[in-house]
Amino acid sequence: ALLEGFSHQRILNTVLNSLHPLTFQRLKILHITHYKFFAAYHSTSTRKHALVDMSPLNKW
Repeated sequence: ALLEGFSHQRILNTVLNSLHPLTFQRLKILHITHYKFFAAYHSTSTRKHALVDMSPLNKW
């Protein structure tokens, strides 16, 4: 299993290295925008949960 994971990683690295630089840049930009969106969404849901968690305290 360890060897399989290693070879898979090596194949992935080979594919990434053989990609056209522009494509790689585009992928990085896509990843960054996706991460920003996810982070914003996550923080919003976290805030909602925080409000829900605080509501019992407000009743005391």
